[in-house]
Amino acid sequence: MDRDLSPDLASLDNAIGRLYDAATLPETWATALDNIAALSGGMGVTVFPMEPSTTPFVYISNDIAEAAQTYFTDWLGRCPRLAYDARHPLIDRCFWDGEILDEQTLREDPYFHDYARSYDLQYSVVRTSTSVSAGSRHVISTPFSLRAGKPSDRQIQVFAILSGHAARAMALHQRLWKTTETIDRLSSLLGGRGCGIILMNSMGMILQANDLAAAMAGDAFTLHGGRLHAVQPGQQSLIDGMLAAAVDPDPLRLPAPVALRRSNGRRPLLLEAFKTGRRSGGSRPQLVLSDTGIVITVVDPDAGTPRSRREMFVLLGLTLAEARVAVLLGGGASPESVADELRLSVGTIRNHMKQIYSKLDISRQ
Repeated sequence: MDRDLSPDLASLDNAIGRLYDAATLPETWATALDNIAALSGGMGVTVFPMEPSTTPFVYISNDIAEAAQTYFTDWLGRCPRLAYDARHPLIDRCFWDGEILDEQTLREDPYFHDYARSYDLQYSVVRTSTSVSAGSRHVISTPFSLRAGKPSDRQIQVFAILSGHAARAMALHQRLWKTTETIDRLSSLLGGRGCGIILMNSMGMILQANDLAAAMAGDAFTLHGGRLHAVQPGQQSLIDGMLAAAVDPDPLRLPAPVALRRSNGRRPLLLEAFKTGRRSGGSRPQLVLSDTGIVITVVDPDAGTPRSRREMFVLLGLTLAEARVAVLLGGGASPESVADELRLSVGTIRNHMKQIYSKLDISRQ
């Protein structure tokens, strides 16, 4: 039975036009990208950087959001496509899983057998592109349902055409909007003060690392595969705990720094993670997995005087008074003891706490 219901040329032309329209009308990106899946027979579209990018573009269709979250959380390091890419880099290619993986892998690998099938998914058609952001590759992909089976040649061709135009439209979009990228401003501010900075989405995938953070990588941590990994044994749990605390912070205890050991005998690198809100509206769209992200600061004590926690809080938007309160709360002090130490009323401390929670996007529930 022929299941290949190919779109006509007019539909393809319309879809291509929508992609380039989205470069200047960012509120239409979701419709334009979801249309790629609709016309090629997929279940949805994901777009994400394979390496830290100075201009990351991330999008996930609502229809596959839960599957994508599980992928980034539990399966990114076990994905057979990425294992293949480590041996044979996939640069500016469009392919389906059967082109790069053997039948046994497609049939028996836990990624397909356990993960994909649990979401009624099977094979994916994928494009890797270096045109979206200079110096890094982005992935554009659409998964097919378990019932649909292997994608047809025509479906692959349609996806190849549309994803190619999508990559070029994203590149145009990035050039048009780059000057107002919020994280670029934050990176410039912190980078100019001797601080490495890593931006992640709420699921722990690296979107951007400034030059200082990239230079620090290798001895205490790596940025491999879009994730933050500890190099020294027994240190990964510190990173995982830091990220978990940033995503779901304790409203009575602000983030504490993590010290990652180095093999060269130098003092440990100091990392801190903060959740930061991604506000909608404004001139720059935030096509991310949720409305929040994680900013990780990295300080090398041997490269100069370590930055105080109070200064870091000020850089994240707190006033000096709020930063003093935040440092004490972060050390485990109660509002009452903070009030005693600063010689302020408990009511004043609680008012500062409200502002701290709001500015650092910490839930009090």
